[in-house]
Amino acid sequence: MYHLYTYNSIKRPANVDKIRQKKYNEKKQGGRMEFKKGYILVGIAVLLLSYQPNLMNFLLEKLPLILIAFLRIVVATTALFVIRFTTKKEDKEVHKLTLIKESIILGVILSISTIFFCLGMGEMNRMTRFMSEGMLPIFIIMMASMLFTQERNSMFNLVGSMVVIFAIMGVYLITVNDFELPAAYDHKLVYVFLGAITWAGYLIYYRKQEENLNIKDTFLVVGIFLTLFYLIVMIKGNYLDMVKTVEANMFFMILLLALIVDVGFIFTFYRGVEIIGCNRAGIVLMLCPVLTTVTLAMLANKEVQKIQWIGCGLVILANIIQVSKDLIDEEGTIYY
Repeated sequence: MYHLYTYNSIKRPANVDKIRQKKYNEKKQGGRMEFKKGYILVGIAVLLLSYQPNLMNFLLEKLPLILIAFLRIVVATTALFVIRFTTKKEDKEVHKLTLIKESIILGVILSISTIFFCLGMGEMNRMTRFMSEGMLPIFIIMMASMLFTQERNSMFNLVGSMVVIFAIMGVYLITVNDFELPAAYDHKLVYVFLGAITWAGYLIYYRKQEENLNIKDTFLVVGIFLTLFYLIVMIKGNYLDMVKTVEANMFFMILLLALIVDVGFIFTFYRGVEIIGCNRAGIVLMLCPVLTTVTLAMLANKEVQKIQWIGCGLVILANIIQVSKDLIDEEGTIYY
């Protein structure tokens, strides 16, 4: 005689449900801890980038932008080479030819972006560039990642993104009204916009191809490619002779920028992007211009208008909205 048992009719040990609940809680807690790690890494990247404007502002008064960029990439690539061959190999194995191919593509995209930024930023007012154009690439990355990657976005992410739009508009309008801009500003802004688009494409391409890449090998190849690219530009523009004229204190500043900002940014921001995605990382990166505004107000005695403080507050609000959804959600839902 056959007996039919339903799932509920089977007598189970009393601790089965407790074990399942414990596993669920551990999984949920693990997801939150991983997200916390991602936010911390991107937050460190924000702090590293916040040191850049003041140093660059001083260097650009003494040296051309292309020379600074060349020296930074040479130092950063050398550091990446040392790190690659003196530290433990990454667990993620990738096909070497695929890695080289994808890295070269990333290098080409980044080179194009660099050309646009150099054309657009060369004669812009420093304060305007760091406060308004500094937000533009990050904003485009954030929007493009929502459209062209597989990242899912909750309503909280969308609200945070809209809040950031108003912050950008406020900061941009006040900087345009407060500072005398060169006659060619509008023309140069087009180059900055194109540079922002290509840099967004660079980050999104990395995000989509990250399974075929690892950070140490990828950015070493990208660094080598960029070194060759900058070397050609330096030779064509007759900048090589200027390398000898760089003073020791300026070279030390470039060394700090390369090691702390460039290399540090690679190992914090891109690790964070792999965990929390481009969109979330983009919203956190919006804190960079906020820190720049505060720094310039405190250290450089630059007057900051009310609307700029409002813009900074909106950026902070966007981050609070996003983090509260990702880390305080009772269900522990992950939206990507």
